[in-house]
Amino acid sequence: MQAFISLVTGSDTLVAAGEGDRLLGFAASGEVDGMCWLKELSVDPDVMGAGIGTALLEATAERARAAGFRRIALSTFRDVPFNAPFYARRGFCISDSQSASAAIRRQVAGEVPEGVEIADRVLMIRDL
Repeated sequence: MQAFISLVTGSDTLVAAGEGDRLLGFAASGEVDGMCWLKELSVDPDVMGAGIGTALLEATAERARAAGFRRIALSTFRDVPFNAPFYARRGFCISDSQSASAAIRRQVAGEVPEGVEIADRVLMIRDL
């Protein structure tokens, strides 16, 4: 729970709620090197496929655009179906993280879970 509180504190966080205020999903974003950075997008597995993730992603992109950002970026798993392929279908393109700025490289490296190879992760960017 502390990790979740740390994530949403200091982030621009959107929440999707269902009947009885049941938490269905959330998106937390911030700024890294002049880009909106999607820190986390999570949807309850019981409601995956209902468009909640897409709605949260598009609402985050719209807020970023309104705040003056020109791009939104994230790092995610390359081969997990609801990760990189999900974002690719929504206009994100894989970008070479090695040619990115030092701040972006640090962000990507900091999001690699323990025991996971950095090569399993990708940087993805979408123009707004």
